[in-house]
Amino acid sequence: MFYRFLYDFNNSPALSPYTVLNIRLFGDANADIISAAMNKFFGHLRTVLTHRHMVFKFCCRVGIPLQGLVHDLSKFSPAEFIPSVRYYQGTSSPIGAERRANGYSMAWLHHKSVNRHHWEYWVDFRDDGSEYYVKMPMNYLKEMICDWLSAGKTYNRNTWQPNYPLEYHLKHESYYGRWLPATTPTSPAVTWAP
Repeated sequence: MFYRFLYDFNNSPALSPYTVLNIRLFGDANADIISAAMNKFFGHLRTVLTHRHMVFKFCCRVGIPLQGLVHDLSKFSPAEFIPSVRYYQGTSSPIGAERRANGYSMAWLHHKSVNRHHWEYWVDFRDDGSEYYVKMPMNYLKEMICDWLSAGKTYNRNTWQPNYPLEYHLKHESYYGRWLPATTPTSPAVTWAP
């Protein structure tokens, strides 16, 4: 088997290091499955770390470096990390893929309930079932905008433009626009600058 491995390795430059390791450890039958899982694991880990690093840089620019430092630490919890690895594609958030597969996302339900920089965190429901929007503090509003900028740059590395976050917000205004009047003290204009 070892000689076959060397032959395959030398004649197949497309093998990833994970595949090579897994052929050695688990044999040919399971190598592809395990390699795919490892690629998803490390791909998602790289995406989260890249995103958090960019959020930190943006948060430093707007004067909230400590929030940038602890931003999205819940993504490393099993409730979020495991489903996100399972639905990782590398080109968009795994939350959307989990929603398409299941109709909902357990990772998102957990994420928005423990991270104050998501406007959904600040929505409550009255006894009659109507929504009540609690005013979002300005430091979390700043972190949310840093998060949006970073997410766009992380998933659209080569094609990202400074106007993308505003265009995305306007395209989804029926969803995102509901919280804006209740959130911002004077509804200031936001300058979308990277």
